[in-house]
Amino acid sequence: NSVSTIHGGRMDRGKSFLSHDYKYLNKGENAVNFSFAKREVIILAIVLAIAFTVRVLLFPLEGYQNDMATFSYWFNTAAEHGIRPFYTVVLRDVGWIDYPPFNVYIFWAFGSLAKAVSAWGISTVSIVKLVPNLFDLGTATLIYIFVRKQLNFKQSLLATGLYAFNPAIIFNAAIWGQFDAIYTFFLVLSLILALKSKPKLAAAVFAIAILTKPQGIALLPLVAFLIYEKTKLKPIN
Repeated sequence: NSVSTIHGGRMDRGKSFLSHDYKYLNKGENAVNFSFAKREVIILAIVLAIAFTVRVLLFPLEGYQNDMATFSYWFNTAAEHGIRPFYTVVLRDVGWIDYPPFNVYIFWAFGSLAKAVSAWGISTVSIVKLVPNLFDLGTATLIYIFVRKQLNFKQSLLATGLYAFNPAIIFNAAIWGQFDAIYTFFLVLSLILALKSKPKLAAAVFAIAILTKPQGIALLPLVAFLIYEKTKLKPIN
């Protein structure tokens, strides 16, 4: 009887724990199975890690020489002189720069990283190429998060993979070393925020995209339309 009592007590405590856990995992409208969500995250991380590895393996291939040399100079200048004097130094030494201010923070952060890892034989060009590829993977993650709200896991993973492994996107960032991935990330994020009825955040993120590369202005009509449709010009609190 004592054994049965002990066993029964353990079962009761187990049921109580599972009941509490079940309630916790099913709070709110967006309840998910935690173990399944964790599995999804692991699989997504593996897919993104493979995409990143493919890109890194392509870094040694020669990109557009003029841009690689210019980006390397901008990275080194920002790391050496800091953010505030950047434009003054570049205009004094070179006489031109066609990248808006938000990029200077990226040049400084990753230029400092390039300086720190140079002792390990990692070139500045590799760090230059690292930047757009990280933003590409960020965009792929945004795609997954947004699509997962609409479709099942396999369909969402497929949509993410179609972007992460798109040959043209990989070539542009991992080989050619272009920075289009940065403003693309902010444009996609702005669109998602607009669709989610977050007009202030959508506008702020869109402004960052423009301050990264002016070409992002092409999406202004769409972002403005979505904000209008979601708010109907109601006062934004």
